[in-house]
Amino acid sequence: MSSRAVAYWAAGIFAATSALVMFQGRANTEVFTLLPMAVSLLAATKGLMEGDNPRWWLLCGIAGALSVLTKQVAVANLLVLATFALVEAGRSGSIALGLKRVALIGAGGSMVLGACLLPFVLAGALDEFYYSTLTYNQ
Repeated sequence: MSSRAVAYWAAGIFAATSALVMFQGRANTEVFTLLPMAVSLLAATKGLMEGDNPRWWLLCGIAGALSVLTKQVAVANLLVLATFALVEAGRSGSIALGLKRVALIGAGGSMVLGACLLPFVLAGALDEFYYSTLTYNQ
């Protein structure tokens, strides 16, 4: 959204502030959720900037869902992106376009959830999925 030089500065600052120093001998989920969360934001930005290509909104949902499955509080990021997509389309006078964007984000998220859920369903272990993704993290 700005010049290439500003993009390089922003990327450098982001890399410097989220470096491997955070590992400190243990693997915190924040480190692992940053990449899919950043990809989700990038995809939403590309969707807005490059002619509203549906693939970007689908990727936004896929990456956002991966982020949520890594750390559940990342759902706020995905909800903000979906809300922004809807509001931005509404500002241009096309609520239908906004709903399409939100549906694509939801479809991408559903694909990830389905892929993660399938082995648990086939093994008859839905309780374990619920425990590992929700209960354990509480």
